[in-house]
Amino acid sequence: MLSLSRDEFNKLLQIVLVLNAILFIPIWLLRIRAGTAPWPAAGQSISLSIGLSTALLHFGLNRVWKWPVLAWLANRPIVHGVWWGEIRPIYQGRAIEPIPIAFVIRQKYASLSIQSFTSNIPADSTIEVFERSAKSTDVYLKYVYHMTREANAENKSTVGYGRLRLERAGQVLDGSYWTNSPTSGQIRLNLVTRECDDINCFESAREAADKKGFVVKQEQA
Repeated sequence: MLSLSRDEFNKLLQIVLVLNAILFIPIWLLRIRAGTAPWPAAGQSISLSIGLSTALLHFGLNRVWKWPVLAWLANRPIVHGVWWGEIRPIYQGRAIEPIPIAFVIRQKYASLSIQSFTSNIPADSTIEVFERSAKSTDVYLKYVYHMTREANAENKSTVGYGRLRLERAGQVLDGSYWTNSPTSGQIRLNLVTRECDDINCFESAREAADKKGFVVKQEQA
C-alpha cells in the first residue's frame, strides 16, 4: 500500500519540480535553435517536459527500490530484500526460546509490503510506514500485520504491531513487536539479499540465508 509520510511526499514533489526544470532548459534551447520564437518555444517545452517527467516518474515509482544513490537523493531508506534472524517472544510475562524468522520485504518508492515467516506461521503486513527520529538520524520501520494460526486446527487470527530500527548502514533491523494474543518480544534481522522474487515461504528464505552463511543459533545444536 501507499506508505509515504508528509515529508516524503513533499520530497517527491521537489523531485518532480527539479526534473521538470532539468528537462525544460535543453528542450527550450533546442526549440529556439530550430527557429521557434522564445515564448512559443517555452510553452511547447513546458508541455513536453511535463510529459517526459511524468513518464519518467511513473517508471521510477514502479521500479524496485534498491539503488543506494537514488535512495540518498530521495532521502528514502532501502529495506527491500530477504531478512533473516530470530524473535525472542514473551508470552504472559514468560520468556520463550528464540524462534528463527524471515522477513521478505518488497519495496518501491511509494509502496512497501512485508511478509514474515516462521516454520509454522506466515504473516502479512497491512500498514507500513517509515518514522524518522526528530532528535537523531535514526529511521524506524513501523508496521501492522495479520497472521492466521492454522496448525492443529486452531484457525486463530492474530493482529500485531512492530517497530524496527534500521541499523549498521541498513544491514540490520532491530526492535520489538506486540500482538493481541497477548504476546510481545524482540526481533533482530540481518539483510540476506536484495533479490527476493522467488522467496515466498520459510523454507525458501532459509535456503537463501544458508547460501549467504547465515546460521540460526537453534540450528547449530
